[in-house]
Amino acid sequence: MNLNCEGDIILNITSTKAIKLSVTVDGTTTKNIAVGEGISNIKVATGLSKNIHTLEVVNETGLIDGSKVDINSVSFNGTVEAAPENKDLYIEFIGDSISAGYGLSVTSGDHHDATLAHPYLATKILDADYTILAKSGMGVAYSENEANIFENVYPYVNTTRSQDKFTPVRTPNLVVINLHTNDDYQWYSVGGNKEGDYYNKATFDAKFGFIIKTVTAQYGKNIPMLFVFVCMANDDYTLATERSIEL
Repeated sequence: MNLNCEGDIILNITSTKAIKLSVTVDGTTTKNIAVGEGISNIKVATGLSKNIHTLEVVNETGLIDGSKVDINSVSFNGTVEAAPENKDLYIEFIGDSISAGYGLSVTSGDHHDATLAHPYLATKILDADYTILAKSGMGVAYSENEANIFENVYPYVNTTRSQDKFTPVRTPNLVVINLHTNDDYQWYSVGGNKEGDYYNKATFDAKFGFIIKTVTAQYGKNIPMLFVFVCMANDDYTLATERSIEL
């Protein structure tokens, strides 16, 4: 957001778990800003001269177990200006913990830093606007539980809050889909995600086709899609082989 203000900018935040924020003001980024569980007032800028300032707030922390974060208010001395103009390039990312930055945190007490993961870094390198849906454990057809597969996550604004459907207001230039690792992991778990439900490629292919159908139904059949596979591969992984899928 753009603010015509001076002095300090304070965020009032309610969070059901401790998180970290990355805050950028006028192109200068401060990482690993700690936000505790409960209600907090977080000063994200101080001593600003009177001018139009651009504020970007990014949650670095992967949210699990139905946790929620709300920015209740933004306090400042000034006025809200028109939103920043859209950038020429807009990319939508769909992924699991790899896209959420699992294992990349440099601070103790958390394993995620989404700002160090490939989706966020790519948008900065390409100077692109973005939407990132990155949920730890998410898979194409198989995951830690049925609620965490693509078809039960992607259609909704936020599955931990309501069943409100996501309606995009902008068509991306590219959709990047990085889902597969959790499918492989679950594939080799005895019994699968349901007792007695051993996995098969036909089921995986059907669910994979559903992803393509969902994205093209939303943005049109000519939307470019880039699929990223086997980011954490070993020789036993077999799902990401090249083959035709009937839609």
